[in-house]
Amino acid sequence: MPVIEVNKEKIELSQSVTDNTLKSIIPEISRIFSLSEQSITSILLNGSIVRLDWDKASLVRPLSREDVVSVNVDANLRLNVLKEIDSLIEGIISKIDCTDYSDMKSIKLNMDPIVSGIQTFIQASAYISSKANFISVLEKERLPMKSLQIHLLSVLKALNSAYLSSDSLMLEDLLDFELKDNLTKWKILVLPQLKMKLRQAV
Repeated sequence: MPVIEVNKEKIELSQSVTDNTLKSIIPEISRIFSLSEQSITSILLNGSIVRLDWDKASLVRPLSREDVVSVNVDANLRLNVLKEIDSLIEGIISKIDCTDYSDMKSIKLNMDPIVSGIQTFIQASAYISSKANFISVLEKERLPMKSLQIHLLSVLKALNSAYLSSDSLMLEDLLDFELKDNLTKWKILVLPQLKMKLRQAV
């Protein structure tokens, strides 16, 4: 995987990006940070500008660890990420609410988007936590970001175990109570404070 920077801040993509080319990396960056084509002002590969509309060779060339991909966006990236996290929470909770735990087909149908949403949420929240230099150390300590992240990882691990063993009762408990409670705390206790502080810092 190459070095990837968004607005000069290094990021790491999930292991789901198996094709190390710009053609697959750029859409993944756009998905994680909720970027439109208009938000991206430039893409550089090892310091040289890449034109997505005609530089096909650069788009499909396999990238190595020595390569540096720099994406510049004309937006407040952290605020975009916070908005995306908010929408992501709503989407995950919506999927949980429409899951019928007496029907394994319903569980299987909803588990993939729920788990995928959680994984994206973890990446986005980790990014915000690592770049939260717009709030003081004291304010960071008052926000339960770290404990919520740790709890979310443990829920994801337990979900995987319950799903593999087809334990619908455990899945219902984890999704309806543990996960929804965690996401609701993000929505009520953390995100509003981060948005307020970020807007003050702009």
